[in-house]
Amino acid sequence: MATPTNVAPAHDAPDRIPLVRILIGTIVAIVAATILNVIVFYIGDAAGAFPDDFRFEPPMGGGETSIGVGNVILTTVSYLAIAGVVFAIISRFSRRPARVFWWVAIVAFLLSLLQPLTLEDAPNDMVAFLMAMHVVATIVVVAVFTRLAEGTASSRF
Repeated sequence: MATPTNVAPAHDAPDRIPLVRILIGTIVAIVAATILNVIVFYIGDAAGAFPDDFRFEPPMGGGETSIGVGNVILTTVSYLAIAGVVFAIISRFSRRPARVFWWVAIVAFLLSLLQPLTLEDAPNDMVAFLMAMHVVATIVVVAVFTRLAEGTASSRF
């Protein structure tokens, strides 16, 4: 049987992850990471890691505040939404989006660990719990987005 000449071989065909899958994956990652980070926050809060008298100026402005569950939710949702956009861009232009995103996520994760260290006079246990939340969010987003790439030719790591 002859192969049609106008069809590219399978290894050359663009095998992109549908945008709707990325959107759904982003929502799943946001919900899962937010729930887990809220749990980590409440464990830390129960352990006294987030004292009410500790005040800081959020990077997005709004005046001094203490770290509360609202900050955890807003930060997790914001950064994971950005991660979803980054993954969509990577999957559009890369033949191996899981691999490229994995490296981008490592760099972003390492940079994110610096942020808790910038909180002046923050208790060590607070910094540790904040870093734990960064670990949780990174694990969730990398797991979800790597899973999205599975089943496509571009999933080869």
